[in-house]
Amino acid sequence: MSALCGAQDGDYKCVEALALRKRAEDEMGRGDFTKASSLLTQVWLGMGYIDGALDDAREATLLAPNNLEASYVCKGDAFMAKGQYDESEQCYSIAMELDPSIRKSMSLKARVQKLQEKLVSANSS
Repeated sequence: MSALCGAQDGDYKCVEALALRKRAEDEMGRGDFTKASSLLTQVWLGMGYIDGALDDAREATLLAPNNLEASYVCKGDAFMAKGQYDESEQCYSIAMELDPSIRKSMSLKARVQKLQEKLVSANSS
């Protein structure tokens, strides 16, 4: 993790990433791999390592394709951070298709809203 924390990023960002990583390790210890994967994606994205987040999300999809958050939602987050909005939308759509109850999730609603704003902005440019 220390390799992620360059001096130019500031101490706060580094401490925040380490705290998220610790929470992810705790969740793994409890067997909640969905939460752990989501937290690790946040670490990668927060540190600006989008490709690392995408690689982890792809691996989660291979290891647990039925785990919607670890698979498709995290992958959608990484694609959105990369500016690949169509891919992000596709990932979120797959998650909602596989589990329609996920549509009620406030965090997914916020993600979809953010994606829609990015799509409008990209299409008007």
